[in-house]
Amino acid sequence: MINILIPVNKNVSPVYKYYSSFLNRISDNLSKSNINVDFVLFSDLLIDQFKSGLLIDGKSSANEYKSINEIENEYEFSFREILYTDLLQTSKYIKKTRERKWYIPDEEFIEKESYKNKVNQIIDLFKKNKYSFVFTDQSTDFEQSFIEYVCKKNNIPFIRYLPNFMNRAFFTLYRKNEDSKIIDIAIDNLDKTTVLSFINNYREGEGTSIYNSNEKNLIMLKPYNKPLWKRLIHKKPKEYQHSANIRLKDFYFKKIEKGLKTFYYDQYDENDDYIFYGLHLTTESHVALHSYPFVNQINVIETISRALPYGYTLYVKPHPWWEHMIGLNSLKQIKNFPSVKLIHPDTPIKTILKYSSGIVTLNATTGVEALVLGRPVIALAKVNSYTEFHPNASLCTDLYDLPRLIIKMINEKVNDNDTDNYMLKMFKLSSIIRFESDRFISEDDADKKAMNFSKYIDVIINKYFQGR
Repeated sequence: MINILIPVNKNVSPVYKYYSSFLNRISDNLSKSNINVDFVLFSDLLIDQFKSGLLIDGKSSANEYKSINEIENEYEFSFREILYTDLLQTSKYIKKTRERKWYIPDEEFIEKESYKNKVNQIIDLFKKNKYSFVFTDQSTDFEQSFIEYVCKKNNIPFIRYLPNFMNRAFFTLYRKNEDSKIIDIAIDNLDKTTVLSFINNYREGEGTSIYNSNEKNLIMLKPYNKPLWKRLIHKKPKEYQHSANIRLKDFYFKKIEKGLKTFYYDQYDENDDYIFYGLHLTTESHVALHSYPFVNQINVIETISRALPYGYTLYVKPHPWWEHMIGLNSLKQIKNFPSVKLIHPDTPIKTILKYSSGIVTLNATTGVEALVLGRPVIALAKVNSYTEFHPNASLCTDLYDLPRLIIKMINEKVNDNDTDNYMLKMFKLSSIIRFESDRFISEDDADKKAMNFSKYIDVIINKYFQGR
């Protein structure tokens, strides 16, 4: 019997009622292949919905528990770093500021006994159970990040399923003394003609984005869609006040401040010699989880601007979906950097990429789009969907090396055959199934997705790791 552990996102509430159905059915399906699944939960929100759920809530303590500092030394990690990643999505400060800040204040890091209890209980969990694998999603929970370090210390494959290849997701392996890497085994059998047609439609078509917002895997469960009168009846006075504050802030950010920002945007000129950097949303999971050194993107932009080739400009553009989450003061700072042009969020990304000499990104989809359009890429985040399999996608984790890589990038020619092969490979290594709790819209939907996802896990365990 092979034992695997699946940690469950601690912030998922019971209203996403088909999420636990999906996970339980994975357990049922894998048991037929002699694979036992344990689920570990870090809050009691869903504990009653799992057949084999283990609760670690940090409420109990023991005299023999080690301090966080002792555990940091033993497992070679910084607790503050993994807690920071968690708080970027969950802290009161982030919610209060509408996710517009690059930092977490000290008062959010007040030491809690539950932190120490939880990491000790996780260590005990692994001592008592012989897990061969851990599979999880893109959750930023500090508990899940700590499990990664426990797995590395005990040489247990820690595997995340990441939705970071356009609208598709792939499995990534994290092991001690090795760079994280995409698991190179086919989980989808999309035919070559379909993939090449998809590539050509984006290259030659009129669509401005590689995304198709109508794809079925983007459909989300919306459990809070109640009639207005029901929502009003059940609201408490404090909730009214909170809702009013949010609406007032959003009105200012999306209407008044948006108008003020137009005075700071530069005119886009396709004839400029430029490279491009697209502003990311810091609180997005794939940024918070995998871009630790680059969370403050104002610093990143300044660093890139100082590494530019002679006569080149760095074009920077906020994403149109969350332009309102980038504050006016942040835009002013970016605007003041020499050789940096800040362009309007509505400037078509396809046009920007097409006429650029290449892009620098953390791990955004613009990296995929740029390669398809024949432009080279530099990725700063170790975990991304392109640098492993495309010769014109470079990974830069040492910023001392950034000037050399930029010079190399602007002098490269991207071969369409290399890009086609890269895309064909990534389509095979990825799936349209998403792991987020709101992507399961019915029992039947959860059942079908669990059936396929179970096969993915089975093939990874029994084929990819066979003989390793």
